[in-house]
Amino acid sequence: MDPFRIGSLSIGVKHGGHVLIGKATSIEGAYILCDHGCTVTLGEDCMLSYNVQLRTTDAHGIYAVETGERLNAAEDITISDHVWIGQSVLVSKGVNIGRNSVVGAGSFVQKQSFPPSCILAGTPARLLRTGIVWDRREAEEVCFDDDSMDPLFRKWWDAAHEDMSSS
Repeated sequence: MDPFRIGSLSIGVKHGGHVLIGKATSIEGAYILCDHGCTVTLGEDCMLSYNVQLRTTDAHGIYAVETGERLNAAEDITISDHVWIGQSVLVSKGVNIGRNSVVGAGSFVQKQSFPPSCILAGTPARLLRTGIVWDRREAEEVCFDDDSMDPLFRKWWDAAHEDMSSS
């Protein structure tokens, strides 16, 4: 089975929005809503599970009675390279998730930036751990001599070490 595939993907782009999806990304089932000139960026080698939503907008305006000002403006979403997003995750406007990260199933991620090589989860999502890297297969430990290792894993392993040494 090819690990890089699109199962079910629905994209709603309105009012000048843009959606960018990097190479070697797999999506089991996702809905992307991009509105008001915003951009959703999904990096390379990402993995999205089922029932994932990425939304730059609340889809309806909320306004201050005193001024008429819109209170819930649309904002960009940036999912960096090699991010694994678990089942039933909602990523809302203003989110930036660093490379090599994992978002736990059922999480609601909103208006926050998360560092590279981290695990975040919860409703609302919060940072649980840093200094991680993930692979598409399960193994008891990392062994670079194993022929079944995801060929990109070494790249992400080295990137995680870079992230740790620069922080």
